Amino acid sequence: MSNLTEQPKTGLNPPPAGFRALQVVGTTALTEDSREIEFAVPADAADLFAFLPGQHLTLHLPSRAMTERRTYSICSGRSEGSLRIGVRRIPGGALSPYLVDELEVGDIIHVHPPAGVFVAKPDPVRNAVYGAVASGSGITPILSITRTLLAEEPNSSVVLAYGNRDTSSVMFLEELADLKDRYPGRLVVHHFLSRERRGTSLDQRIEAGQLLPLFDALGGAPAVDAWYLCGPQEMVRGVHEGLANSGVDEHNIHTESFHTADTPRAPRPAPDDAGAHRVRAQLAGRESVVEVREGEFILDAVLRSRPEVPFACQKGVCGTCRARVTEGRAEMAANYALEQDDVDAGYILTCTSVPRGPGLELDFDA
Repeated sequence: MSNLTEQPKTGLNPPPAGFRALQVVGTTALTEDSREIEFAVPADAADLFAFLPGQHLTLHLPSRAMTERRTYSICSGRSEGSLRIGVRRIPGGALSPYLVDELEVGDIIHVHPPAGVFVAKPDPVRNAVYGAVASGSGITPILSITRTLLAEEPNSSVVLAYGNRDTSSVMFLEELADLKDRYPGRLVVHHFLSRERRGTSLDQRIEAGQLLPLFDALGGAPAVDAWYLCGPQEMVRGVHEGLANSGVDEHNIHTESFHTADTPRAPRPAPDDAGAHRVRAQLAGRESVVEVREGEFILDAVLRSRPEVPFACQKGVCGTCRARVTEGRAEMAANYALEQDDVDAGYILTCTSVPRGPGLELDFDA
């Protein structure tokens, strides 16, 4: 991993609590509207920024308000010794236009250490077949997962279906070709292009009906050991449903969605649940008691007394603000980040959750 011997001097606003000031040491244009960015990690923060493939970083610009932050997935493989993300420009986005069009080598960005539960956990003795499905910038965590699995599981293989508008919009096109050359026979890539006519059945958006036959030679979708899906909600939901209907075990389907509708509204309180609630929150080894007002999400209340609480999207997408309910009950208005196993274990997204009844206790450290 690229590193510096000491923390860079920014001369700008200090990082928010929990963030580190990292220097940009490389940028590469991927398409007209996307870019790969590499950070140098100080030697004393190497362990802090160690990551699992599929995780993301939360970024904050030193010149912006403390609450203006966004998450971007790591695209580098775990064993490559570098920390890189992929960013696609979103018109009117909070950070992406600057990161794609203006960011320069030598600039300083405030970066929160890796987080996220959309991950692969490689095992060098495993012999597995993985199915990966990505659309647009959803390739970013999928690329990290693919790179890591191919490097760390020498007996495993990956079949990737990747959807875009046309060839010019494909992020990491050359990198995927290089991976196929580096791991012959172990990586298969199917490019779905919705606005480019090549005379194939893949000249369209990714849909389960066209995706599933690609795995017939492997014994069908249920024969694939694990699935990783990332992209817009509609695509992820449709493919997930198609896989489940074809007999794939839900526990073998891992998903992450990009782009959602506006921030969800808090659920209307039940008649016996109106008014403020006192909530105990464990964060960084210290307990705080916060008052959550009627119609207010838990995260907003915690931020008033504990501004260092981790968060980013505030839409239930990134999972940065998750906490575990250790006592009481809470209700989520939206969840695009936690898998069912996480929910069953008591985890919630505090940015879209409200207390339901008295005595709610949360652990952000769990």
